[in-house]
Amino acid sequence: MKVKFTGKFKDLKKMGFKFHKLFARNYKVYEKNDIWIWVAHGGYIEISSFYDDSIFIIDMIINDTYPKREEDSVFRGMTLFKKGEPKPLFMIKKDGNLTGEYVEKLTFEERYEDDEYYDKYKEVLIHPIWIETLNEIKDMIRIEK
Repeated sequence: MKVKFTGKFKDLKKMGFKFHKLFARNYKVYEKNDIWIWVAHGGYIEISSFYDDSIFIIDMIINDTYPKREEDSVFRGMTLFKKGEPKPLFMIKKDGNLTGEYVEKLTFEERYEDDEYYDKYKEVLIHPIWIETLNEIKDMIRIEK
């Protein structure tokens, strides 16, 4: 499965994306807020450090299915989290790759005492800037399954 950019690459600069040439082969890439669009790979889109697993996060953001906070979280008069902000989630891995499934909570034992925690889960914090950036190019994204 891949996420492809179907718009015009020249329009990305007008939207605030920065153009880079990376690595020895000078791969052309546009980047904004940790969202990378690789020209050399046919417009493949990824979120920084998630690589091929980005599709699951992008799909949740585009379809607005990521878990959200139900109410404001207030501590001593200060708002820590606002209603509607993304919740942290734990994406399930199988054979080192994400499956697209996730859980919102893990027990203390699952998270801190399980020696295979890093083999089973990847913690994901969906940043509001990812949501903003992907919604900006939403009409120019095609998810190939």
